Amino acid sequence: VYKRQALGCVVAFAAGGAFALWGRDDDQTIETSATDDGESTTVNPPSDDTDGDEPTAPTTGSDNSEASTSSPDDDPETTSPESGATLDDGRPSTFWAITEETYELVEVDTRTGEVIGRHGGWGATLSDCDGDDSCLIQVIDDVQLASDGTLYISDCCEPAVGNIYQVEAGDQFDPMDPGVVRYGTNPVPSPDATLVASDELGAISIRLADGEAVISRFPSEGGNGTSATWHTPLAWLDGTTLVFSVTRGETAQLGFLDVSDPANPAVVGPIIDGTAFLDAGIRSDGKVLALVGTPVQDEDGLWLDWDIVGRAFDPETGVVVAEVDLPDSVFDMDYDASHTYLITSGSDGVVRWYGAGKSGEIGRGFIAATW
Repeated sequence: VYKRQALGCVVAFAAGGAFALWGRDDDQTIETSATDDGESTTVNPPSDDTDGDEPTAPTTGSDNSEASTSSPDDDPETTSPESGATLDDGRPSTFWAITEETYELVEVDTRTGEVIGRHGGWGATLSDCDGDDSCLIQVIDDVQLASDGTLYISDCCEPAVGNIYQVEAGDQFDPMDPGVVRYGTNPVPSPDATLVASDELGAISIRLADGEAVISRFPSEGGNGTSATWHTPLAWLDGTTLVFSVTRGETAQLGFLDVSDPANPAVVGPIIDGTAFLDAGIRSDGKVLALVGTPVQDEDGLWLDWDIVGRAFDPETGVVVAEVDLPDSVFDMDYDASHTYLITSGSDGVVRWYGAGKSGEIGRGFIAATW
């Protein structure tokens, strides 16, 4: 529920500076300190192999909707990116995103930040509102990539519950002929791309990837948008276990849902307390990396911003194994298929990547991104 805030129908995101938590390299250092819940470990990024400096920030293009960065192993002047391929450093050669100004589904070159394919949208832009804060426009605002190449996109705000659409690899999104449509937001396809979990007005809905009918809803009495408790799917730990958050006012919990029988989901494993769990992903070592937000308030208790950290948990025990500060703008992230490279997006429109001891900026002007 914290992940996006609808103002009219424009999605608001939360801004900052960087570093990463992706799974430890051999030359990363670890610091352990005591916390109320036990030991907390901080990962310090490794220094550059050549001069001991941290990885330098990539150069930024002049176009407001794009940023550029280059890989030492891939020359964008001589090679063309291919969907589903990887660069020499292991990162996906392209990523999928939603543009900030036009709310289009686009494919972007990881090396340059340039849009290489436009795949449709509702056709609405911020300029349609002409500064009217009460203006309502229909836009797509989130995108997730399944392992079979299918894209799941969600929109806002009619109906209020949102819609989830499927776009097959290379196809266009046509709002007048959208194909399979489901109610909900926050689509999360399972690792084998057979199931899709989503948030439907505070309840988690489980559906087959090729159907619209709900197999199950958790909690079964939820989904009416009136409950003070809000359940949101975040990531799949494996093919049968879903990581989800439960929000109750100013507190939240991270939990695990067994959907080995999709019709009868059940809570398993540890319950982890926090203030807000905005998103989550699974590292290559099997640990759960969660985006944890803590509200920043003034002396009168007025909400000002988020303080965002990446916090890695052991899914067996719930113990924190690593933590790192992230830009306070970030509240959306995804790992690539290898669970090595993390991609993030947020309110500043900047897309960043982290992994293998390095990080960088790979795009500007996008409200959501995945690879």
